[in-house]
Amino acid sequence: MVTLPLVATTDAYRVRLSLTSTSASPLQCAVTKNEPANPLDFALTKSLDLKPFEMSTYKKRGWALRDQEVGRQRSADAKEVEEEKQAESFQQKYCPVPFRLGSCSPGRVAYNLVDVGFRIYPGTWLAALVLAATAGLAAQAHNPLQNFAQASPAHVVPEQGAPAQSAPGPKGKIIAINATGSRRYPSGQIAAVSGLRVGDAAGREELQAAADRLAQLGPFATAGYRFSSRGEDITVEFKVEDAPAVPVSFDNFPWFTDAELTDALKQGVTLFDGTAPEQGSILDAMTEALQKLVASHGIQGTVERALMAEPGGDRMVQQFSVAGANLQIEAVKLGDALATDSKRVRDRVSDLVGKSFSRFAIEVFCVEQVRPVYLERGHLRVQIGKPKAGFTGDPNRPLPSSVLVQIPIEPGPAYLWGGVEWRGNAAFGPAALNEFLSLKTGELADGLKIAGAWERVRDEYGRRGYLDLKLEPQPVFDDAAKRVSYSVTIAEGPTYRMGELVITGLSLAAERKLTEAWRMPRGQVFDRLYFDEFLATGIKQTFADYVIHPERPGHWLRTHPETGTVDVLLDFK
Repeated sequence: MVTLPLVATTDAYRVRLSLTSTSASPLQCAVTKNEPANPLDFALTKSLDLKPFEMSTYKKRGWALRDQEVGRQRSADAKEVEEEKQAESFQQKYCPVPFRLGSCSPGRVAYNLVDVGFRIYPGTWLAALVLAATAGLAAQAHNPLQNFAQASPAHVVPEQGAPAQSAPGPKGKIIAINATGSRRYPSGQIAAVSGLRVGDAAGREELQAAADRLAQLGPFATAGYRFSSRGEDITVEFKVEDAPAVPVSFDNFPWFTDAELTDALKQGVTLFDGTAPEQGSILDAMTEALQKLVASHGIQGTVERALMAEPGGDRMVQQFSVAGANLQIEAVKLGDALATDSKRVRDRVSDLVGKSFSRFAIEVFCVEQVRPVYLERGHLRVQIGKPKAGFTGDPNRPLPSSVLVQIPIEPGPAYLWGGVEWRGNAAFGPAALNEFLSLKTGELADGLKIAGAWERVRDEYGRRGYLDLKLEPQPVFDDAAKRVSYSVTIAEGPTYRMGELVITGLSLAAERKLTEAWRMPRGQVFDRLYFDEFLATGIKQTFADYVIHPERPGHWLRTHPETGTVDVLLDFK
């Protein structure tokens, strides 16, 4: 066993490798001769994915491993030309055919990668390196599996779509498939969707294709593989990282319950766990599973999907719907008297009746029209359930083309205002903050007023340059007394002053005119409310006498916490 420390040096960084020969003889790299390779040169492609390469890449990439010239820096052009000649000479003498790291001449020698180290030089960047090491060469060069193992017994593929090998390699028999890295899916499920099976004959191309399938599926942000061999048997391990998942929503499937739709997805899609990725081929499988369910009941329509924001929230959902269903809303039944008796709600129900049935549209109606009725009356914990759609008439007759919608509502108690406990505030005292709220202890806890109160606090901080303010109100309910108080945590952040005003997209004259209209001089405490007002009305007023009025610009606030300044950027298209 012979170990040889090698160093790769570029202008950006230095790589230290220790390569161990698996043979008992000194390190060799020859096709027909047993001449020692001294200096032992290898060229590495920039991606280091073990693809065959030509020695001409030596000069283009500037990578080199040398056993004698440790740490030597590439310098003058003449030296670079000389190195290129040496590399070409080495290729002609030892490696007349393209070779791989650790496999200059199949059947002669191979190396194990036992140590990797990096030294980062100040002010330089380090490219992402993916290193693969080769295992021991077989004594029998005619054994295709051994040659395959020599090429890469531990091949890591961290990126989707890595280039395939230029020529098909030998194959081995898969005896086990494992998967690691996921917190949501067991190893067996991941292996099942890889496309490989125990007993399959697989080589590097098949393993790469399986890793690509996992990466393109959607539930995994990254997917890679490695394998080990014993004789003609190989064990495969996939390394994955879970991708963000979003809830699944069923928009207009009144013929089925949510449980029935979920069961259809579980039966038709191996990795379905009640959620869905934002993108990926698994969404096609989910769409197909729902399409089969719809078609099996003789329902005309095409299942579609869309990623969209959940009504009344910031969360995204993967919504499935049936296009061409031609179902209309016949009537809407509200589940509580307060909503039923509200004139505002009754007047807006007409926005739904006679229109196409859509849970999403109904949920938007509930958020915008129904919920405010309860919040302003102190019902801060009102629960509005998912709308339910049902068919009326004889169940033995064909289903009608209209549905009756029911909206379940649990109003909960009406609460009184119990005050606020402030934490983390320094710019304002508790009395000043309470003054901003305009709420008195013992009055009805109007949820709309409470939401407006938090916005006023944010505005007052923004007026004084606190652009990074974080305000986190947490309600504390006393059901016995029917009171609600709030614990509000404030992280004020730094105070910002006006920096640069940067205007793009206008003529010089228009830019000068707008700059003159801007009333916040450099160094003044930044007023966020003035900035918002300038965008809303100031620009329009500035160009009121212009024939062509510029549209509202793209706008950004570029903060510099280290200097406490903020630049205003206005971009006119």
